[in-house]
Amino acid sequence: MKYSISLQNHKMFVSTIDFRPIIGLSLLVLMFMASSFKLKSQRILVLDKRGKVKTIMYSEKDVIHIKLLNGTKLNGPISRIENELFYIGQKKIQLDSVKTVHVYKHQSFFNPLGRFLMVGSIAYLGIDTFNRLINADHPLIEEESVKASAYLFIGSIICRELIHRRYKISEKRPLKVIDISI
Repeated sequence: MKYSISLQNHKMFVSTIDFRPIIGLSLLVLMFMASSFKLKSQRILVLDKRGKVKTIMYSEKDVIHIKLLNGTKLNGPISRIENELFYIGQKKIQLDSVKTVHVYKHQSFFNPLGRFLMVGSIAYLGIDTFNRLINADHPLIEEESVKASAYLFIGSIICRELIHRRYKISEKRPLKVIDISI
């Protein structure tokens, strides 16, 4: 089929291309490639709160920080997830033995700010003390310098608390395994 388009006394012929054979061949190749992959079910460890949008998910090789009911703190990459348990390295952990899950937001703005404030507090006190030592000033460590350094240090602790979140495992916020089969 050919269509004619007129543009101010000029005629242009545009031919149409039938894409149906190309689409059919592409789907056939895609189905062949998909059938050659080994299909495997994937389990995901989920920390969920009913009625809330925020869901925290962990899959194999994700790093998790937990505290068990007996007070033991464990962290590391998840090596395997099964129905009612998961493994951190070779350590087997039952889902019902987890007391809290700790989440750290390392990509947050507060992470580098907290580090900067901590280094700044130590550097400020050190530089001020060294300057007073060189100039033979007394007292060597001034009260205002200690207060300013302490405020910077407290700011770094606040930033650390803003990037660290504890989730207590309860009936409202269960830790469960979801099996996603492909």
